[in-house]
Amino acid sequence: KIVYIINQLDLLPPQTNYNYLYERVKKEANLYHQEYEDIILMSATHKEDIEKLKNYLLTYKNVKDVYLLGVQNSGKTTILNALTDSEEALVDVKAGLTQDTITKQFKHFNIHDLPGLYQNNYIHSIMTYNEYRKLIPTKEIKPIIYNLKDNDSLVINDIFCLYLIKGNGSVVSYFNNLEIKKINYQRVLIHLSKGYEYTKQIFKLENDKKYQITIADIGLIHLNGPKTIEITFPKGLHISMKEAFFI
Repeated sequence: KIVYIINQLDLLPPQTNYNYLYERVKKEANLYHQEYEDIILMSATHKEDIEKLKNYLLTYKNVKDVYLLGVQNSGKTTILNALTDSEEALVDVKAGLTQDTITKQFKHFNIHDLPGLYQNNYIHSIMTYNEYRKLIPTKEIKPIIYNLKDNDSLVINDIFCLYLIKGNGSVVSYFNNLEIKKINYQRVLIHLSKGYEYTKQIFKLENDKKYQITIADIGLIHLNGPKTIEITFPKGLHISMKEAFFI
């Protein structure tokens, strides 16, 4: 049985529409044609959510083993510690911190925290731990709105650039207090850090709806179509575009 747990809701703004988020996750989950039992939205740092998760697990009378599987830094170990009232398992934003399966008891369950699914194209692949630990969000992200015109650019932390090719309008950033500068595209190369090899990707937002550009594991950008944008980023990082998961 598969249950999707969407953790770390404490990072989202308080005005987030959770009904929309639930339906959006449900739509995405159905694309994989994999049967699942439920979708649970929660934050492992909120006691009320943990109590609800405990009560949910107890509805499975004949299940003995529960496996927590997910990508690195998704909060699996925080869930394990909260379910079992323990703080023995280490919690940090360091990639691959859980090297072996950790098993603890909750009621009649064996809760198994599996090593995180290692993502080679996340920020740790181009930076040391001391460099990237400050970039990964660990508390509520404050959205910042930028009004852009054609040929305007946003340089993010001197390693990413969003260039608006076509489609005047607002852009909303969700990052962990990263430095963001609004500049003319012709001056972008002056501001980008010289320590990386860069590549570019163009996204065409053709429909009149909200899109989400996800930048590795450090943050995301919301913007409404129609627009054409170009993202400049260090080679090897994962950049993706989907319909926005929250509004």
